[in-house]
Amino acid sequence: VGGMLLDPNIPESAMVPMHAGMGTAFGGVVLAKLGDDPSKSSVRDALKRFFELCQANSRPGWMENAVEPMGLAVRSLHPHLLSRVSDAMGEIDIHAQRLFWHGVGRSLYFVPMNFVTIAAAHERALKAAIAEAPTLEDRRNAVAGLVWAVTLVNLCHPAVLKNLLRACEGIRMRSASINGIVSALMVWKHMVPADRELLGPYLRQGSGSSHDVQLWNDYVAGPSLHAFDEIYHTLLAEGRVASVFQYHEPFRDLE
Repeated sequence: VGGMLLDPNIPESAMVPMHAGMGTAFGGVVLAKLGDDPSKSSVRDALKRFFELCQANSRPGWMENAVEPMGLAVRSLHPHLLSRVSDAMGEIDIHAQRLFWHGVGRSLYFVPMNFVTIAAAHERALKAAIAEAPTLEDRRNAVAGLVWAVTLVNLCHPAVLKNLLRACEGIRMRSASINGIVSALMVWKHMVPADRELLGPYLRQGSGSSHDVQLWNDYVAGPSLHAFDEIYHTLLAEGRVASVFQYHEPFRDLE
């Protein structure tokens, strides 16, 4: 299999969902062949095949978008392999390991107890992201991935993100939370370039002195305005939009 997303007739705005879907499918295929207790070498071989498939079928500049869903595939379908796949990812490519944990975090939002709007669902999901990731860098990516999913899935309902911000404040990982929010908004902008209606509320500073307004301005409106003024157009021009699928250094100075 090769060249699946190289067709120039596929619009650039479709690249995010198509690479995400393709990576998830490839991940599911290679993982299904591993069995319940695979050897270390078997896991490495499966991952190498996964990378080969992603490389052969991704549009230039978009492979990160295809690799990240491996974390979602493992956490959703084969959670007992989480540490083994993470370790093998790190041995092959530390960059891919960061993408992996972003995908793990993204998957956590869809765990039934986290997805359903019941008491403390956001807190549970954030704590799971922190508990499951073995290193600080992995935790940053897992939290960013989870917040990314909550933001994008609920884009029509800013109130959901407002509730999430209170939980984010409690885990004291401000830059990772901001990264997830801003990255999700940039992804939406790339998929629906003409949209202003849905993005509008996220780019407006709140008025008043309440704590919720302060959280919104500090976590959402301020960083998002900066991202669209200073970052998004550079990523677009340089063909690096897929780089938003992991946590990046510039957000650390916000902690």
